Amino acid sequence: MDKKQNTLALAMGTGVAFAVTLLPLLGLPAMAGPRIKPGPTPTPTVSATPTTSATVSPTPTASPTSTPTPTASSTPTTTQGTPVTKGVNLSITITAWNGGATADVVVTNSTAAAINGWTVDLPWQVAPTSIWSGVSTSTPGHVIVSQEAWNGTLEAGATTSFGMTYSYSSPPANPNTCTATATALATDCAVASVTWTPVTATSSPSVTASPSSSPSATVTIPAAAGVANYKLAPYIDMAAYPTPDLVAARTASGQNVYSLGFVTAAAACQPAWGGYPTLAVGATGGQIGSIDASIGGVRSVGGDVIVSFGGAAGTELARTCTDVTLLKNAYRAVVDRYALRAIDLDIEGAAQTDHTANVRRSQALAALQSDLAAVGRTLRISLTLPVLSTGLTSTGLGVVHDTIVGKAHIDLVNVMAMDYGGSNYAMGKSAVNAGTATAKQMSVLWPSLTDAQRLANIGVTPMIGQNDIANEVFTVADATTLTTWARNSGLGQISWWQVLRDTPCAGNALVLSTTCSGTTAAAWSYSTEFRKR
Repeated sequence: MDKKQNTLALAMGTGVAFAVTLLPLLGLPAMAGPRIKPGPTPTPTVSATPTTSATVSPTPTASPTSTPTPTASSTPTTTQGTPVTKGVNLSITITAWNGGATADVVVTNSTAAAINGWTVDLPWQVAPTSIWSGVSTSTPGHVIVSQEAWNGTLEAGATTSFGMTYSYSSPPANPNTCTATATALATDCAVASVTWTPVTATSSPSVTASPSSSPSATVTIPAAAGVANYKLAPYIDMAAYPTPDLVAARTASGQNVYSLGFVTAAAACQPAWGGYPTLAVGATGGQIGSIDASIGGVRSVGGDVIVSFGGAAGTELARTCTDVTLLKNAYRAVVDRYALRAIDLDIEGAAQTDHTANVRRSQALAALQSDLAAVGRTLRISLTLPVLSTGLTSTGLGVVHDTIVGKAHIDLVNVMAMDYGGSNYAMGKSAVNAGTATAKQMSVLWPSLTDAQRLANIGVTPMIGQNDIANEVFTVADATTLTTWARNSGLGQISWWQVLRDTPCAGNALVLSTTCSGTTAAAWSYSTEFRKR
């Protein structure tokens, strides 16, 4: 999920841009906001190891790299600048590894009036490889980012954020100056602070292939036991480093089923966690081995997973794989590797209006469902879409209509009840309204059902705690409102972005953070409340 967005006023996660640190609580890894991660180089250790069988054969791909063994991360260092009192201040948090980094940039309006559009220019010798929650017009030596449609209006004192990943051959100097325009006029700009945390690693030998090939494998993770129950399925970013330990998350949060983000395209028709070639579904060992172990581990203690394709960052498979059969095979490679009974399609941003890809995706999934049915298997499919409190936007409805054309069977429409924009303070009620309105709209998908009956095919996914819009905070009381309604109405599913944010920030700081809720709620308060459904 990183950040959810639409052309009106939506934002988020998911899958939201995230830097990775260690959660002090139970040693769980924390995510930095819905969904781009450092390159998958370190090899973490997880507690549970599944039984796997593998047949390895070479498949042409990019040249492999050595797998480093992580050592303790260095202490973060913060450089304070001089904030401006009438302009735009930037606070930058960088998590760096050998050859690349993730940067999260908080934009603060320090003027006495609202601004309705902003652009910031950071003189910085880096080459962004991806940008989220902002529109990049960067040039060599300058990182230039403007607002999205949903985060351009900032009231006096309000904040928003954008993020990026970048690569380098030698560590660049951190930025210390900036220029900005707001509401089409030049304004003062300052880099108020830069916090830099290196993730250190030492190289160790690993199995590598020739420059023209790397190992691929058929790996089978043990299937889940028992009857599937997806009424609660919070998101976790499985492309993060260190790899999230789903067994530890289950023990701490009490959640049994997890929606794992995000599989995107490493190349045409090549599915990979986070879109990284070394986390391609044909790979073995290293970090993808840890992902396999974590999934197998939670299954071994009675849990299960849903794999989510797409998200706010990266490229969903259907947009790069133009052959329906090859696309079907790409989805099936993931379904078979993880013995999946359910998948999720998180369609955001420009992907919503790519009608050709939307129809192609649905055709491929319809064919996959048919193939699986022929061998006695079923595949539950959910569509995750941005929403307003009044329901799906026209672009979201367009995805539904395209999916109907392609004939895939959709079991659930899941809405991202977050970052609405405007003067929205009743987040629990807005989530209820969004789910109720979407159920009415889905008469196009399930015409034989009443509005009340369709609620069993609707999911609602809030962003717990502080949302990306400054005045939007999803509190534990809001979780109670949503949970009570879900229980009474028969709502199909509650998810949230994301389970590892379910802990207060250091010192109970009320801030927008990728690693904590930004509220004073005790650890696992949201999970505890949602489990009451």
